[in-house]
Amino acid sequence: MRQFKKAFYLLILVLCLPLLAWAVTETGTGTNIVAEVIPQEPAPGGMVSISLTGFGFDNENARYDWYQDGILKISSIGNKKYSFQLGQLGKPTRIKVSVFYNQRHLADKSFYFEPSDISFSWQANTLTPPFYQGKARASAGASLKVLATPFLTNQLGQVLKTNDLIYSWYIDETLNKEISGKGKNIVSISTGPKDSQIKISLKISSADGKSRASKSLVIYLSKPEIAFYEQVPLEGTNYKKEIVDTYELYGEEARFIAIPFFWPLDSLDNANYAWRVNSLSSPKTETPNILTVRQPSGGTGINEINLQISSGVSTNNSINNRFNIKFGNNLLKTYNAI
Repeated sequence: MRQFKKAFYLLILVLCLPLLAWAVTETGTGTNIVAEVIPQEPAPGGMVSISLTGFGFDNENARYDWYQDGILKISSIGNKKYSFQLGQLGKPTRIKVSVFYNQRHLADKSFYFEPSDISFSWQANTLTPPFYQGKARASAGASLKVLATPFLTNQLGQVLKTNDLIYSWYIDETLNKEISGKGKNIVSISTGPKDSQIKISLKISSADGKSRASKSLVIYLSKPEIAFYEQVPLEGTNYKKEIVDTYELYGEEARFIAIPFFWPLDSLDNANYAWRVNSLSSPKTETPNILTVRQPSGGTGINEINLQISSGVSTNNSINNRFNIKFGNNLLKTYNAI
């Protein structure tokens, strides 16, 4: 009775086991022997191990013959585990194991490992100023365009065409059917205004389901940042020189523009700009991202310019920055003396 319960439990375990790695195909005889492949999604060139568990016979006293690509590698008693290095892309590996016990041939199991891979590239639909050479960061509420470049081969080693593959996109572990389907390796994904990160997982398979690959990508969302620049009459905005800490005002007035780096472009028109000069609120204008200041006649001193930009939906994109303006006769004297 105890042996029956053990066999029944192992049978249920076999039925409940997940599929082996996307890049692994298992065939053979011997339903009383269960194989476990680690990792379940082996990367090209990575180390892989196969462990066997059997019931109805003495595992420790059985003989295991392990073959790799048709060559006998190990033949020993009780060696239920075999480790090897997976080939590179386009170079499949074939593993076979034969199990013997009390001079009886119990089972043969074969494993076909097809190295596969997926590379991701993405871009965020967020604000960057002209001539910006870096990559736009992703922020909460921004939409993302993601490109998946798969490398899958069939059992003949032939590379499968991108448009012939079936793509299943998962956003935070949930399948998104709207963006999934045949040939859909480029998708647009929206983030929420309260998100701090987004996990994108992709499962790719051939039409016959024999070639598969899967991979995940986590994108961490950062807060936008405010940069200040001077708008020069007849010249335009001086993007070459950011105002970081202090601006020295030599003329009668100056005009400043605020650029919310990496702000979601989809919600840019709804951003709220709150300028303050020495803690006093500045009046609203038709161009809320621009502030014009004038030097008081005969005055000298330092004024603090502070700007807060908010979305009104979430504090994730609520940002602020500041700088000081120096002005007055003393400044002009110092300037003329240089």
